[in-house]
Formats: sequence, C-alpha cells, structure tokens
Amino acid sequence: MDKKRKIILCREKYKMDVFTCDIACFFSVNENFFRIYFSTRNEEGKSYPAYAVFERNSWELIELCSEPLLEWGRPGTFDDSGIMFSSLVRNGENIYAYYIGWNQCFPVSYHLSIGLAVSSDGGRTFEKYSDGPLLDRSLEEPIFNTAPCVLLDSDMWEMWYVSCSHWIQGEGKMEPVYNVQYASSFDGVHWKKDKAKSCISCRQDEAIGRPWVIKENNMYKMWYSYRKTLDYRVNKENSYKIGYAESVNGRDWERKDEMAQIDLSETGWDSQMLCYNSVFQENGKLYMLYNGNLFGKTGFGVAKWEELQK
Repeated sequence: MDKKRKIILCREKYKMDVFTCDIACFFSVNENFFRIYFSTRNEEGKSYPAYAVFERNSWELIELCSEPLLEWGRPGTFDDSGIMFSSLVRNGENIYAYYIGWNQCFPVSYHLSIGLAVSSDGGRTFEKYSDGPLLDRSLEEPIFNTAPCVLLDSDMWEMWYVSCSHWIQGEGKMEPVYNVQYASSFDGVHWKKDKAKSCISCRQDEAIGRPWVIKENNMYKMWYSYRKTLDYRVNKENSYKIGYAESVNGRDWERKDEMAQIDLSETGWDSQMLCYNSVFQENGKLYMLYNGNLFGKTGFGVAKWEELQK
C-alpha cells in the first residue's frame, strides 16, 4: 500500500479549534467533488462533527465547513459531551449519519452510545433523528456501544459496531476493553443485535475497535483497529494497528491481519499508531483514510492500494 499523504486542515479556516481530525469518512458529492467528514475537539476535549470538500482528481481542499454540523445534546442526554460521525449512508433523497455520542462519567472517564442524524440537503446540514440513542448498553452489553459502520444492501441494513465488555485498571486511569458486534435492521432505525458472539477472534490482552466493512463479489471485507489493553497510548509496540478479516455472511469472520497491507512508518506522524480507518473506492482504486499518532491529534492520512484486493 502506498501512503499518499497526510492531510492537515488549516485551523484558521475553521471557527472551532482543530486540535484533532478523528474518524474520517469519505462521501461522494458528485463527479467533481467529494467530502471527508471528520470530528474535531475544542479546548475542553469535547468533539464536534465537521467536513472538508476536496476536488476529485487533485485532492485539493475546496471548502472547510465553518460551523459544527451538530450541537451537543441537552444535559443528561447521550450526546451531551461530544459527537463524532462514524458512518454515512444514502437512503433515498436523505443521508443517514450514524454517530458516536459521548457522556462524561466517573469513575471511568466516558460512556458512549450510537445516534442518528439525517440530512435532506445532500450532506451540508444535519438534524438529529431523536434525543435518545439507537444503540446503547443493555442486559447483554452492559458497558457501551460505539463506532458503527453501516451498509444498506437492497432492503437490509447491516451494522458492525464496537461493544465494550469491561474496564481494567491502567497507569493512573481505567482503560476499556472491546470487540466488534453485528446488528441488522429493516429501516436503519430499529436494530436487532446478534447476541451470539463477537465478530473477530480476539487475542489475549487485546481490544478491537472501529470496524469498516465493504462488500465485494459477495465477500464482506473488514478493516479494524486493534491494540493491547494497556500501555498503548504512546508505546508503539502496544498501540493501535490496522487489521483485516473476511466473511461470507457478515457475521462469521476469518482474521487475516497480514492482508491489511499498511504498517507503521519508520518516522513521522504515523510511526507510533495507525487507527480509526475507513475504506472507499474512487476512480477504480481502493483508498484508506486513517489516523496516526495520538488518536488523530496529528491529523489524518490517505493511503492507496497499488492494486485492488482480490
């Protein structure tokens, strides 16, 4: 895989403080332009969704939205402390944006849920579908749900999301442990979770997050972020890497991390961590957006496969 470039969005062009560019997602606008949706944070670390518009052939930055796409929820609601877009899907004339809602907590630092916002103007503005989450902790998943990837195939909606199983004590703070789960829906709003098992076989002392799934030739392909459960924030041996798995039904997956085809750089902005990837096709080529060191504080990058995966 060829790491094409690091993308830095100019802070002076955006009214928010662009301290991070987390969880980038590609979305086609028309034959000339595309958007990359991402999330940034203010000085208090609370996240907002935003987007940048690029010219298709040159990847030249054309526009950077000047206002957050959604406001935080009312105090006490599931997204009162931050919002991150995670997956966008066309549904007729509308665009559904599935997002991560943040709550601040104690004694653990946060709680996460999955919400929905809808755009009726091609993705320039969004309105929340509801004040409550679509997916949240439950009897079987008691901690949190987050980071959805959603596909609409004919009339069937499919979601791969992250479910936290427990927190463990780290160096001075609690750290979450999680894996990827599956859910399905007939309308994109009401979801049925598959409670049988996690999608990815998880190794000892490992957490797996941020799934991204595409479907090609009746084969599901997933890229995800995996890390050790402790000492992963700056230790590159334990930090996030990008893994890969395949499935014929979207539920049972065979892990093939060696086929992810992207590794840490020897030096620079992505030499310690690779995480929060999304994958898309553009002009017959396969690309990956991803974050580097410090979970997105160093911006996001784009990599291109030298040839399409078979």
